[in-house]
Amino acid sequence: MRKDPDRFYTTEDVATMLAVRPKTVRKWIEEGEVNAVKIRRQWRIAASELDRLLRGCSRAGR
Repeated sequence: MRKDPDRFYTTEDVATMLAVRPKTVRKWIEEGEVNAVKIRRQWRIAASELDRLLRGCSRAGR
């Protein structure tokens, strides 16, 4: 999946891409496992952070 490096994703977008619930992504943010910024009332995750998460998921399955 090719992503724009300047793009930010919602917790729902990231949850869909990682096949988890949005609540799980928000929990990861609150626990400091995922870097995110809060814009108004919604969390946003940078494409670079999503890439890091995806690389971690692929390694966990090995």
